Amino acid sequence: MLNKSDNVYLNIDNLIQFDEALRSAVITAMKNKYLEMHTGSIWIDSKNLYCTKLGGKKKTSTTKEGLEKKIVEYYKSLALSFYEVMINQLQTNLQTKSIDIGTYDRYLVDYNRFVKNSTLEKVSVCEATETLIKSFLEKQISNGISRKNFNNLVSLLNVVYFYSDFNNINVSNIKKKMNLKPKQFDKSNKRETTDIVWTDEEQQKLLAYAEQCNDIKILGMVFMLQTGLAISELVQLHKEDINLEDRELTVKRIEKKYKIDGKTIYTVSEENSAKTEARLGTVYLSQKAIETYNKILKLSTAHKPDDLLFNGYHSYDFDTTLRRKVLKDLKLSKRGLHSFRKTYGTNLIDAKVPLSIVQKQMRHADIQTTLKFYYKRKSKKEDTLNLLDKIA
Repeated sequence: MLNKSDNVYLNIDNLIQFDEALRSAVITAMKNKYLEMHTGSIWIDSKNLYCTKLGGKKKTSTTKEGLEKKIVEYYKSLALSFYEVMINQLQTNLQTKSIDIGTYDRYLVDYNRFVKNSTLEKVSVCEATETLIKSFLEKQISNGISRKNFNNLVSLLNVVYFYSDFNNINVSNIKKKMNLKPKQFDKSNKRETTDIVWTDEEQQKLLAYAEQCNDIKILGMVFMLQTGLAISELVQLHKEDINLEDRELTVKRIEKKYKIDGKTIYTVSEENSAKTEARLGTVYLSQKAIETYNKILKLSTAHKPDDLLFNGYHSYDFDTTLRRKVLKDLKLSKRGLHSFRKTYGTNLIDAKVPLSIVQKQMRHADIQTTLKFYYKRKSKKEDTLNLLDKIA
């Protein structure tokens, strides 16, 4: 008699070497074994539906065969591991475009980093409990995990335990009940550049440097500073995306990257892979931004409307130029490419531009995102002390 621990039992889909009669016999034996595992009653209700209970939940079907299929699938699922459910769910989400390949890749990284060989892998998904998951999360806190990584991990666990068909545990609710405080998260890996924006003096240095170098990548950085574009948007700009007559720039696509076997793969998304739909929109160009664009155009190989302005360059190329050349030559502290977008948002607010315009230019669905994450104080300590000294 076959049982669910037999290799042949778990790998029936790979039994292509069997002849059809033997394959059919194995499948029938498997089905009967699963049906034998179900000791609950089956009844027909007032609506003529076939009914039973699986895992404490009522299941129905219009036919006996349909209900038996649900019974078989349920008992098959009892042996499913975290990894099996995760891959199945992520592939479904990828096909339905609810996630992109970058998110898929991040989930796999988080699985290998936190879940693989953990207590969650030692029990089937159906047998996992809130107590088990909470204990696992508490261990991650004890081991030291950043808030961002913890939140990403909770999202991964929800993919398996809440959004799949094999359990109904809302891991976000477990996290809420844990009532975690900021001090419980590890901050040792927090990037030192997170809160850095370019001071007015540093911006002037960059502008002069770009004029001197006449390098298309450095001019691209200035353009980000003057438009608020993210690097993933800049490298996917086509010539036709800029309308000089109307002084408009439209973000239509975003560079996405992920890794396969350690190799970085670049793709382009023209859909809603942006964090919000507002990110794929139109902004107005200042006169200074137009001047920078014209300088870029002279160095660009773009001739046709659908040509890339920065053809041949990816975000990595700009990051390398910023770290190894620009910051080094200007003798400035470490910062990333996103500092240009944050500086643009800060410049707008410091200039007392109406928040409704700031929100449109930053392409944020909520102005609070700009105020909370993108507005950073540019003034130096000396400037602050001078202001304070003027107060009576």
